[in-house]
Amino acid sequence: MGYDELFAKKELNIRLLKNEKDEEDARVEGEE
Repeated sequence: MGYDELFAKKELNIRLLKNEKDEEDARVEGEE
C-alpha cells in the first residue's frame, strides 16, 4: 500500500510539472 501511494504521488507530481511546463511554453509562444 505504501509503495502504491508513493508511486501515485510521484506520477501526479510529474504530471503537474509537465502541465506547468506546457503552460509556460504556450505562454512564451503567445508572446512571440
